[in-house]
Amino acid sequence: LLKGVDQYAEYASWFADSGKRLTPEEYPVARALQTGQQVEPVELQIRRFDGTQGTVLVSAAPVFDGDGNLSGAVGINVDITERKRAEEALAEFSRKLENSNQELVQFAYMASHDLQEPLRKIESFGDILLKESTQLNELERNYLERMRKAAGRMREMVDGLLQLSRINTRGKPFVQVDLSTVDSEVLSDLDHLARHN
Repeated sequence: LLKGVDQYAEYASWFADSGKRLTPEEYPVARALQTGQQVEPVELQIRRFDGTQGTVLVSAAPVFDGDGNLSGAVGINVDITERKRAEEALAEFSRKLENSNQELVQFAYMASHDLQEPLRKIESFGDILLKESTQLNELERNYLERMRKAAGRMREMVDGLLQLSRINTRGKPFVQVDLSTVDSEVLSDLDHLARHN
């Protein structure tokens, strides 16, 4: 129970948000003594008597005697030094993770471009051969068509991976999928594998 503020001149404390050093009258207990009102928690940086520094959360409340007269004040100091260090470490980790994600997105853009370009050429040249060649038999045309479709699917997969790598991309709404088309593509791929095994 404190009844004066003189002893606070011995302490070295600063407001955590502004860095301004506290005068003895600005300590929460001193303010409770001055106003007779409760003082909400204030975050302070302190220098301990052993020279180490820390962070404390300080609050105070006035104390009244049986006649309702202000007789003193009590303060509560909660050492939050480790919590603040953990918060700073978490913030630093978040910054590094954000930077890493940005690098991943940039890499995905470059990789997507490099991978999609040859796939586009395969599709394009396949289209040209199918349209302009008059010497292809049915089996050869079938192989070209499969090659062109496989390249198209691969290009769509690369684009999908690019979309997935974007951490800021919002989820897309569900859409209907024609399972008969998927089924046909799977059977076509399996048929090709079965013929060559």
